[in-house]
Amino acid sequence: MRTFHSKPYAEFARDWLRQPDGEHQTWFALADTGEAGADLYIYDFIGLFGVEAQAVAEIMREVQGKPLVVRLNSPGGSAFDAFAIYNLLREHEGGITTIVDGLAASAASLILMAGDKMIMKPGSQVMIHDAWGVTIGNADDHLSSAERLNEMSADLAAVYAARTGASKRMIRQMMKAETWFSPAQAVEAGFADQVDAIPTTHAQASFVIPEGLYKHPGGIAACQQEEETPSREAPVTIPSCAREETAPSRDTQLRQGDTARRRLRLAEAS
Repeated sequence: MRTFHSKPYAEFARDWLRQPDGEHQTWFALADTGEAGADLYIYDFIGLFGVEAQAVAEIMREVQGKPLVVRLNSPGGSAFDAFAIYNLLREHEGGITTIVDGLAASAASLILMAGDKMIMKPGSQVMIHDAWGVTIGNADDHLSSAERLNEMSADLAAVYAARTGASKRMIRQMMKAETWFSPAQAVEAGFADQVDAIPTTHAQASFVIPEGLYKHPGGIAACQQEEETPSREAPVTIPSCAREETAPSRDTQLRQGDTARRRLRLAEAS
């Protein structure tokens, strides 16, 4: 596996945040499996301090004509970098599968749309919202920024609508509300094609619980084992995990009541 770091931004971030050398903000890797294709991991922000479109463009040349699986776990980032990455992936001739391993939020949800096949992993989520940014300046600067943000949101909505089949108006309503999708909801809304099933294989413990450490170290299996029919030589016993408190008899209850009343009178006399 090759790991790539976005050098200019990583160096800038390291100096700005005064991080020691060797620590990076980005995690971006390509696992080339030969002719079978390659897996591209985008597990970071998109753009500044994260995965830049330039880095993606550089490694896309290494996997030309091969099937590519893009695995996402990203909170989003720069919409411009996301659009550049989206367009690079859409032009790839080997076929693209996008998989949400954890989160595809904001700009990362646009990259998800680049897949010929879009897959959600169990527990993953997709989030879409309107574009946002920070403006410093006078009133005209802020108004101009608002116009550009609305244009960017419309561009994002056009891609979402084309992939999901929903109307742009409905998509814009979802974006304005900041909508989150579970795996099943993402499939229903058209933001994914399928949900990967949770593996049904069961792991077998390779350790032994010391005797006496827990009340029922074998869990349900221990209860079931205790409930097995005893042999003729063995005494009939009630399994410990199925025993219940036996209610006291009427005479016992009366004696306990008399004892309690005598103790109360003695306490009052003293």
